[in-house]
Amino acid sequence: MKSNEFFGGVFFAAPPLPLTIRILRFLAIGAAGLVIDLVVYTAMFHFSPVAAFCRVVSLVLATYVTWKLNRWATFGASAGAAHYEALRYGATAMVAQGFNYGLFLLLRSIEPHIADQLLIIFCAATAAMLSFIGQNTFTFRSKNILPCRE
Repeated sequence: MKSNEFFGGVFFAAPPLPLTIRILRFLAIGAAGLVIDLVVYTAMFHFSPVAAFCRVVSLVLATYVTWKLNRWATFGASAGAAHYEALRYGATAMVAQGFNYGLFLLLRSIEPHIADQLLIIFCAATAAMLSFIGQNTFTFRSKNILPCRE
């Protein structure tokens, strides 16, 4: 049976992608999120030099975009309703992004002469695997059969 095929009131989901493919897609989408993060942070910092506020806004926007892209291309929709999945994604992202954000603030205070954008890239890379593990095992748990939503 193909993905998205309906049979007797039950939706049969495609089997999960191989781990390597999920990791590569997750990293590619994360890179897109990082670009959004950098662009939004840089633009906001130009108008409001409050780094902590600019970073929160850029992280929230990047997190929303990566949830939508990972749901579509990497993991597929989870078995539950989208808003519950979004809450799980947000909670998992808060842990990973909290680590990312805390590390950013710490490194910025220790090494203020390093460009913020370089720190953002470094911090995002260190948080990426923590985020993948959480999203893969908690947000987008493996599923075989989903209830049909007509």
